[in-house]
Amino acid sequence: MDIYTIKDELSKGKTIFDLPLRVTYYARVSSEKVEQLNSLENQIYYYPNYIKNVKNWTYIEGYVDEGISGSSTLKRDGFLKMVMDGKNGVFDLILTKEISRFSRDTLDSIGYARELLKHGVGILFENDNINTLYTDSELRLTIMASIAQDELRKLSERVRFGMKRSIEQERVLGNNAIYGFNKNDGKLEIDEKEAQFVKEVFLLYSTGKYGFKKLAKELYRRGYTSRKGTMLDQGTLTRMIRNPKYKGYYCTNTVARLDYKNTKQIRIPQEDWKVFECKDKIPQIVSEEIWNECNRILKARSDSFKNKQDDKNIFQTRYTFTGLLYCNEHEKLVPFHRRTGDKLKNRPTWACYRYIRFGVKQCDCPILIESELYEIMKNVISTYINNQNEITKDLLKRYEEIDINSDYDKQIKMLNDKIGIIKQKKDKLLELVINGYIKNDEFSKRNDLLNCEMNEHEENIKLIREQKDSEKETKANIRKLNTEIENELDLDKNIDEYTKLIIDKIIVHKVNGNRKHVKLEIFFKLGEKEDIDYSMSPNKTH
Repeated sequence: MDIYTIKDELSKGKTIFDLPLRVTYYARVSSEKVEQLNSLENQIYYYPNYIKNVKNWTYIEGYVDEGISGSSTLKRDGFLKMVMDGKNGVFDLILTKEISRFSRDTLDSIGYARELLKHGVGILFENDNINTLYTDSELRLTIMASIAQDELRKLSERVRFGMKRSIEQERVLGNNAIYGFNKNDGKLEIDEKEAQFVKEVFLLYSTGKYGFKKLAKELYRRGYTSRKGTMLDQGTLTRMIRNPKYKGYYCTNTVARLDYKNTKQIRIPQEDWKVFECKDKIPQIVSEEIWNECNRILKARSDSFKNKQDDKNIFQTRYTFTGLLYCNEHEKLVPFHRRTGDKLKNRPTWACYRYIRFGVKQCDCPILIESELYEIMKNVISTYINNQNEITKDLLKRYEEIDINSDYDKQIKMLNDKIGIIKQKKDKLLELVINGYIKNDEFSKRNDLLNCEMNEHEENIKLIREQKDSEKETKANIRKLNTEIENELDLDKNIDEYTKLIIDKIIVHKVNGNRKHVKLEIFFKLGEKEDIDYSMSPNKTH
């Protein structure tokens, strides 16, 4: 029956039970507890029998959602399918237990009731005795839905109250997925295997030599990964360093929600966190001294970024050859590290990290004396900058090539325009499926194709931006190099600056299996390459 005929018949004194209606039901429980699921089973048993026993009604298969909150409809697949079917004219009337089963949000309840009524579908809220087919239903619906929404607010407050009481009793709240611990009856117990990983994180970071990106790579090299087997991300490492649980302290009041309806959380400043010692329930994995040092470093770096100032004590590469020297003896290039033990105080050397950590069985690449490296760099760079005229011509040519070929902004705009068109297509596609012009399967296929196309454009934008940044850096290097050459700075006094400015990387080889016969592949930042062969000093320290 159409809505006008239904309302006309009701105005004549008939009831909904006297009308030939196609009737379905909606059932939902907000948790997966046994008693709730039993309630759902009761609803699923009750409604089909109830509808089939009404002589004038035709039963339409019902819609069910399990273990999903009523505060939002976004994740309720059964509910959303019911609304779509209602708009497509599959049924005339929905039976449901009460407004709070339908939705606890006033706007949701009234909005969906109005929308369905526009398409000729009524809703009977049994326990609330509200039928949207009657003219007085909207006022009653508004009042009852407001009560349901207020109940959600009270529930949210009760949950927060319960959390506060648990905290006062020193029960450890939060998820069970914290690295290094297993949670048991409100207490944390150390997971020895993961605890070793946590200790490595804090020990490495406390040296001050690692940013999070470099730290993640080093941990991955040592075999430490996320639980999914991937390299750890910066967010995970940051949260780990900041978490007082690792030093045996409990921390709360770190995040807050704007209100009971909004699930979005805001982070509370660290100085407002509530932290107290709780070592009887949270065993220590790292000492307070190491934890405090790591957080001092983290805060110093964060403050430096916030102020947009360079803290040279933290960010500046400490040694000239750090990040430049690499060992060629392994499948992947392994960096060289500087060594300055008691025997090497006045004669620092550089060696492959694997040699330093595991000895000659893991790597027998040459060990380089720093003073010899400086002499080699002086000779190489001196030759490089003496031919100033050719370099200047090359620089100018590079400027022209970069300026001519770098129409990146136009390419990015074109790709963003394409993404905008795809988003419009996605919106139109969603409208088609909601209005019943296409089936769900067809929607999924078309939507997936559009998503693939959009992802491809976004990836291309990322690559173009990376290329743009790379060329921008190259321009800056060219300008700086040109300035240094023109200023004719003293090479001996400025060898560190020249090396960092001109050299991109140096790959170290042994020649014919002889550790004392060295080959250096020197790669310059402007693309050139030079090979240097030399024999080590006979009195070199190993």
